[in-house]
Amino acid sequence: MRPALWLLLVALAACKTTDTRTPGLLPDSFAPYGVEFQHYVAPELPLGMRATGESGYSVVAVTVAADGRVTDAVGIEASDQAFIDAVLAVVPQWVLEPVEDPPTEPRREVFQYRFRMTGVVNVLSHREGAEAAFPGNADTAADIRTLRWSDMNPPPERLPPRLDDAPPPRIRGMAEINFIIDETGRVRVPAIVAASDWDAALVALDDVADWRFAPPTHGGQRVLVEVRARWGN
Repeated sequence: MRPALWLLLVALAACKTTDTRTPGLLPDSFAPYGVEFQHYVAPELPLGMRATGESGYSVVAVTVAADGRVTDAVGIEASDQAFIDAVLAVVPQWVLEPVEDPPTEPRREVFQYRFRMTGVVNVLSHREGAEAAFPGNADTAADIRTLRWSDMNPPPERLPPRLDDAPPPRIRGMAEINFIIDETGRVRVPAIVAASDWDAALVALDDVADWRFAPPTHGGQRVLVEVRARWGN
C-alpha cells in the first residue's frame, strides 16, 4: 500500500471513531426564536420516538425570575405526554437573558416544539400576557390540552384552603392574574397582568399560588384550564 493512501485511511478511521454525537440530540436543534438565552439546552427525542419514528409536538409555559432562571414550567398542550416530558427535563438548566419591563410579573414565556426524526425544532415562542395557550395545532391531535375557563361546563370547583395555609395579609388593592390549573388542580405559572399597585400584586401572586381546585375534566378526560381572575377590591 502506498504511504500516502495508508495515511489517508488512518486519518479517516480516526475521524470515524471520535465523532460521538449525543444520541437523540439532533444537530439542527437550536435556541427558540425571539428569546435570548444565557444558557440553553435543547430537548432530546423521546426514546419511544427513536424506535417508532413518530412525530409530535408540545407547548410549554414557563415563568422566569429576574435573574433569568425558570421558576415554574408546565406543559399546556401536546400530542403525547412524552413530548412535554422531553422539554421539562431540560428546562431547569435554562437561563434566559433578563429583560426590562416584562409585560407580566413574573415574566412568562411560552415555547412550542416540533419533534421529528430530522430534528427537534422550536417553531414559535413569544412573551406572554393574559393568553397562555397557542392557537390549536389542527394537523395533530392533542392528547394534552388546555381549555379556557369559559369553555368549562361546569368549571372546576375551588377547594377550601388547607389548614396550614396562612390567610393573605389585609391590603387594599386590585390585581388581575392569569394562571393555568393543571391536571391535579394546582395553580401553575401564575402571572400578574394588571394591578392597582405593586404591594397588591405581590400579595395576590402569593395568595393565588396557594389556591387548589378539583382536578378539571372535560368530556370525561383530564384537561388543563386557563384562568384570568380578579383579586381584591
